[in-house]
Amino acid sequence: MERRTKNFLIALALFAGAFFFLGLTSVGYLVYVLAFTEKGGEVAQSFGGMQSNFANARQRAQVARATADIRSLSHGLDMFQLDNNKYPNPTESRLFGDAGTMIEGYPNQANLTTPVSYLSSYPNDPHNTNKNGYRYFSDGDSFYIILSNGPDMDIDIDERLFDGDITPLLSMIYDSSNGMVSSGDIIRTDRSNQLRTPRGMTLPPEPQEVMLEEATSAK
Repeated sequence: MERRTKNFLIALALFAGAFFFLGLTSVGYLVYVLAFTEKGGEVAQSFGGMQSNFANARQRAQVARATADIRSLSHGLDMFQLDNNKYPNPTESRLFGDAGTMIEGYPNQANLTTPVSYLSSYPNDPHNTNKNGYRYFSDGDSFYIILSNGPDMDIDIDERLFDGDITPLLSMIYDSSNGMVSSGDIIRTDRSNQLRTPRGMTLPPEPQEVMLEEATSAK
């Protein structure tokens, strides 16, 4: 019995040693291929391309999410305005979720979640490094603008200077044809009822929306 056990342990040790040696050999061969052969350059280039494709896919998903979020926020504002004949007033925080206004019959400041639920919650901008909400500005009466920082994470448009005219903003609107992480904010304003869908992204069109393709091509 002891002899059989001893033989089994020896065989097991030999098998483990062979497996370990083959593993080291495979790893060593892979290192050699990557470091010293033309194939290594091709492998490294292919791996880099995979990383780039993954990063672009992630950016596209975030841009699509921001664009859809802004559309939902805009619809909520339109409904709020129809019921109250005004838009929520912006605050110093510049965040959409902090905006509100006093309305008749309600003692507190009304917003898009209370007392009437035009929105169930306020989404966060995926392009905000602090995971804060989307930016918002309005005169409380005739116009509003909603903004995402865009993939570069920077604020390109100061919404507080917006007066309802979208023309000065055209050069600062995000355009994916300039690169997935190019500068520019993703915006929507009710003044011309326009949603700028970044090039390369597709969303179901809505009858009342006018895309900015002509204005953008004229930049």
